[in-house]
Amino acid sequence: MYTVTPLKQGIGCVVRAKERAPMETMPPATVMELMKEHAFVHFQNFDLDLPRFEAYAAQFESRAPSVYTEELRQGFVNADAQGTVQAAVQVRGEAPPPVSRLVNLSNDHLYVHSENAYLPLPLELLWFFCVAPAKERGATTVVDGVRFLKEMRPDIRAFFEKNKIRYEMKVGPEDWTRTFGVASVKELVELLSPMPGVSCDVLDEHDNVLLSHVTSAIRRTKHGGEDAFINQVLFDFKAHLSCKMEDRSPIPKEILGELRAQEARSLYRIPWEKTECAIIDNLRLLHGREGFDDPARDIRVFEIQSAVD
Repeated sequence: MYTVTPLKQGIGCVVRAKERAPMETMPPATVMELMKEHAFVHFQNFDLDLPRFEAYAAQFESRAPSVYTEELRQGFVNADAQGTVQAAVQVRGEAPPPVSRLVNLSNDHLYVHSENAYLPLPLELLWFFCVAPAKERGATTVVDGVRFLKEMRPDIRAFFEKNKIRYEMKVGPEDWTRTFGVASVKELVELLSPMPGVSCDVLDEHDNVLLSHVTSAIRRTKHGGEDAFINQVLFDFKAHLSCKMEDRSPIPKEILGELRAQEARSLYRIPWEKTECAIIDNLRLLHGREGFDDPARDIRVFEIQSAVD
């Protein structure tokens, strides 16, 4: 048996086993109903380890298992090739690798974001598993994209309703040939052009390309059909990936500053304990992380591209 306690901020709930019980005793259909109602569910006092977590979380993916080279699979696990693997998943219409990966290789603060939002079809669900929490700080942070949009300063909301954003990723031929299974830029363009908002520009004679995705920073949620601020506008991107306005101008600093201040007022912190897990609606919630100093912190994430009903 377990208890369900809705969180005070109006979204999310904690499910706690009254007596320590295997996570497998929670039927996936029950978990999905709780997720649809609360947008994220934090599971406490359940008996679970990493291999069993991966097997349990895999039940929530509706697509057929994918076959990846060991190089891509290991790159995904280590976050080095995460972006290319996620892009391949979307183009091929397959499931992500059925394995969890470290949430991030650094210990810095991460601004809240929707995972994979720079791609045309972002992930539906994220499963998190705590192998070991940080001794201090290091909590996973969560923001409700629906509430965030409603509480946004009206002029900033109007700005994003009027203007689209552009994600850009620089990719070399060694990556796009391996990722998409094509041999030429022409084939790559033909493969990607049907995807809404996506374009591919050749940068030089070496066939390095710039992949662009133009979209709105506001998306409609799958469950509830509400507008939400779901994107990676606040995220600190690496050099090969960026988020700009559609015309390639920077997102105004004044707007970013206001949004980050609003983020700080809107955060809920998941206080991890060892072997706890949580499921998050990635089409409604933004998530991030507190900075931390403990090198033993180990939080894993398992991605669900297309969730079961």
